[in-house]
Amino acid sequence: ALAIVAESLSKAQARGQVTAEGVAAATQRLRAASKLAEAVPGHDLIIEAVVEDVATKQALFKELDALADPKAILASNTTTIPIETLAAAVSPARRANVIGIHFQLPAHVNELVEIVVGEETSRQTLERAKGYVASLGKTAIVVKSQPGFITSRLMISALNHAMHLYESGVPSASADGS
Repeated sequence: ALAIVAESLSKAQARGQVTAEGVAAATQRLRAASKLAEAVPGHDLIIEAVVEDVATKQALFKELDALADPKAILASNTTTIPIETLAAAVSPARRANVIGIHFQLPAHVNELVEIVVGEETSRQTLERAKGYVASLGKTAIVVKSQPGFITSRLMISALNHAMHLYESGVPSASADGS
């Protein structure tokens, strides 16, 4: 995993998207662990980015709930799964600390981050998440938990409109530029 991240950072540096100092700083912050029990304790914010599957994410949240410090925030980078669905997998006492922190791709370039607030997310958790996003030099938009959140819904809307324009014969050239 660390080799993949290092390769990605190297490519970003070659494209001028990150400085050598940025690569070095990011690399120094990374730690690999083969088990969650080694990685989770002692951290006050855990952001998951596993496959976009409800059962997989809920199983992970259940495990994180058992391993994380009681006041730790459990966040998801989900693009579509309601935060309430993920919060249902943790203990009732932890649900106030569940939130979405959805990085727009590519995350190292895009400055926009959606912070997705669930029905039980506390104001303190929201403020801590906003502080984290700000510490990265990124811009947060706070949204309610709803299917697709904002950016995914806007993208789908734009793609639907583009398809309608294409089907209506508006473009005068083909998509491949010929």
